[in-house]
Amino acid sequence: MSSSASRLTALVTGAAGGIGAAIAARLVRDGLRVLAMDRDEAGLEQLQRRLDAVVCCPFDLTQIEATPAFLAELVERHGVPTRLALNAGVWPGGRIVEMSDEVWQQNFAVNVTSPFAFMRALAPGMARAGGGAIVCTASRNAHTSSVNNAAYDASKAALLGLVRTASGEFAADRIRVNAVSPGVIS
Repeated sequence: MSSSASRLTALVTGAAGGIGAAIAARLVRDGLRVLAMDRDEAGLEQLQRRLDAVVCCPFDLTQIEATPAFLAELVERHGVPTRLALNAGVWPGGRIVEMSDEVWQQNFAVNVTSPFAFMRALAPGMARAGGGAIVCTASRNAHTSSVNNAAYDASKAALLGLVRTASGEFAADRIRVNAVSPGVIS
């Protein structure tokens, strides 16, 4: 692909961290332009210095109400991403009887509600563009729970349910939806 305008565009959440940065690097190697999202602006800038096909898109995924307008502006500027790597995740935890509502809500906002909001906002444009692919980063904890991680474990299990439903709903639009469930990453 000779010009950046002809490149496929991918969007990666949690792009400033380990898995997200690796996903972004792989997509760039594969010839895609990457809209790299994270709340860590310094981390995004470091990523952009390493990868010239990355566009920094700082955003806090807990800001669910601001997500539709943010994504509409992104699409207006850069076109519809036809590859989504919904990778961002948080895991503040604690014992169930000691866990605050804020910790519970933060896990669900980032790990489930944000991917839902991204799919809802971007899938129609992906369908109009002829289809695409969505990959969500779940966790081994979605399949096998651990102690002191109720919010994380429950949110990642819910993400798997969302992926199963989305894969059925978006199939007719030629949008593949999958999840990966990595173990502990150091």
